[in-house]
Parts: sequence; C-alpha cells; structure tokens
Amino acid sequence: MAAVKTQPMPQWSIRLLPTTTASFADLTLTPSYRLMGALALLYACALVLLLLSAVFQFIPWPAFFAAGWWLLDECERRFADICHVTGRLQISLQGDIRWRGQQWRLQTARIRSGLILVWRLNGANDNIWLPICPDACSLSAYRSLALYSRHFRSISA
Repeated sequence: MAAVKTQPMPQWSIRLLPTTTASFADLTLTPSYRLMGALALLYACALVLLLLSAVFQFIPWPAFFAAGWWLLDECERRFADICHVTGRLQISLQGDIRWRGQQWRLQTARIRSGLILVWRLNGANDNIWLPICPDACSLSAYRSLALYSRHFRSISA
C-alpha cells in the first residue's frame, strides 16, 4: 500500500472558516401564562381577604381602598415585569449567561422546582430577578436550565 500524502490547508482557507462557541443552553424565553395565572389568583385572593376584613369591620373602609389601590397597582407592575421576560437566553460552557444582549452571572438560584426557577442575575450595571417557568420555553430547555441552576457553582468555578 502506498502512503497517502496530505497537503496542509492553506492559511487563507483557515481564516474563512466560521468560528462557533459551544453553549450549555441556547433558548428563547416567552412570557409565562402559568406564572401570570398564579399571580392573578394570588392577588385576587388577597383582595378578597382585604374586602372581607373591611366588611366585617376589622379594618376601616378608607384603609381598604388605600390597600386595595396599592394591591392593584402592584399587580399591574408584576404583570408588566412578567411580560418583559422575553428574549434569547444563552449559557456558555464556562457559565456565562447572555440575555437581552448583556452579559450576566448567576448569583443564586432561589427557587428550583419543576414549576418555577427564580434566578438572581448580576450584570455590569444592575441586578435582576429572572423567573422561568416550563411554559416559557421548551421542556428540554427547562430541564437544562434546572440542571444548570443545581450545579452552576461547579460549572462557573
């Protein structure tokens, strides 16, 4: 058998090759309707309890209206926050998180369950809370995020 001679690849062709980076997770987050429903139920129950306490005269009516107004305003703000949890989320193999065009580091994963993940992210300028539900992404992507939140300290170190 004759030995096959291979020629080295020319330098110009190496520069034209695309560069890619491997990622642990690459997904698109959408607003979670389960989280919106749970918050709507929570705020509605709080408003009903507040109304019952005013009807049975545990609190005066002006206090009911003030607390009810504050509760409805808070509910509207939380719904707006949930609606803004959209965009592409990428986690590199080194543990760097890229979301909304910014670099983030996962500081802590407060809640890790099959129903919700709540992450505290540190950025260059600010810190945010990121709630992620299974209906906000695909099930396999949610499992990857749950796995990352359990082992992010060993991945990032």
